[in-house]
Amino acid sequence: MVAVPLPLPPRRSLAEYVRYARMLIAGRPFTIDKYFYPEVRHRYAALLQSPDFDLIVCDFIFPAPLIDWKTPPPKILFTHNVEAQVWARHYKIASNPLVKMACWLEFRALQRAERHYVQLADYVLAVSENDRASFAQYADPRRISVIPTGVDTEYFQPEVPSGPSLEQPDTMAFTGGMDWMPNEDGVAYFVEKILPLIRRQIPEAAFWAVGRRPPRRIQALASDSVVVTGTVEDIRPYLAKAALCVVPLRSGSGTRIKIFEAMAMGKAVVSTSMGAEGLPVQHGKNIILADDPADFARQVVDLLRDPPRRQRLARGGGLFRWNHAGRPLNMRAIVKSTFYACQRQAARLRLRWGSLDPHSRTRFAIFSLHTIAGAASDMAISEASLRAQPTRLLEAGYRCLDLPEALRSLAGAPTRCPDRPSA
Repeated sequence: MVAVPLPLPPRRSLAEYVRYARMLIAGRPFTIDKYFYPEVRHRYAALLQSPDFDLIVCDFIFPAPLIDWKTPPPKILFTHNVEAQVWARHYKIASNPLVKMACWLEFRALQRAERHYVQLADYVLAVSENDRASFAQYADPRRISVIPTGVDTEYFQPEVPSGPSLEQPDTMAFTGGMDWMPNEDGVAYFVEKILPLIRRQIPEAAFWAVGRRPPRRIQALASDSVVVTGTVEDIRPYLAKAALCVVPLRSGSGTRIKIFEAMAMGKAVVSTSMGAEGLPVQHGKNIILADDPADFARQVVDLLRDPPRRQRLARGGGLFRWNHAGRPLNMRAIVKSTFYACQRQAARLRLRWGSLDPHSRTRFAIFSLHTIAGAASDMAISEASLRAQPTRLLEAGYRCLDLPEALRSLAGAPTRCPDRPSA
């Protein structure tokens, strides 16, 4: 890992707003260009002096302008959202005229960027069929694959049935980085529009907003019935204590891992349709979907008042560890699938580039400008906790880096990631 410290201005500071305005006026996406300091370009150029890489993976669209997409080695764009869609949706719900205009300009700039880099990439990985359909407007669908999202089911586990229950009656939890615009809006929307309706029926109802870096708007919502935690070392104790989890999102893109985390912890989930977008869930079977504030509140009240129904719904989510194709949805399997997809496409693309050694192992260069702090923020945990987890997952994923197996898959053999290294 090569870390490049950057003098990014504090979030929502005057300096950040000035940079934001300057980039938007120039028609450049702030979401991408804010990272491009000279230090980043110099370190990237130095890394690319090495001829050892067989494949470059551009993780998120943010590093895309750094990469020369028209020269070897082959390149895969690994998307985690349709970034332009995040801003388009926030534009629709924003009420402040200045915020609305800024969202529209950022949406247009990101839309141009995504179209450009999706067309340049040799291959594109998406996290849902919805995202794949969006990118297929710009590129041949045969160059786009879906890697479904999942959760580490060894890390997120339900309570032991025989042990004492930690669950607290009439409590609801939402997890996620509070400095992520869709999460901030979702929490404010829930507290202002939905929670009062719930408390009319259940006055003791309490809501926990669990996640780092809550802005002043979210901190101001704290009260006797609303807990804003800020950074926590581990979200699992909060999930364990909550009677159910809510995902009241009105914007965003990609998929929401927080739903799978709650399900893996044995919790019932009430979400908006947009909150559960991209996940193969079924209303009434393993999740409750509600988009109107009154309907959302009614569904929450019904579940809080009916523990057996809540437990049945939670069991439906707990059984939801396999996707429609019979593949596990736990994170270790997803990491294997991701690395194997990269491996398989490396074999295909390098055959096209004429540089394949069938007896070598694929050497990846993964470029990501999604910071450790940002990733920790997405998962509502501390940076220390995040740093303690990826090693296990990467060890599981790197077992898949066996090009001969990929070549066999190109010849028509089953495309299965081996459980053990072949050599």
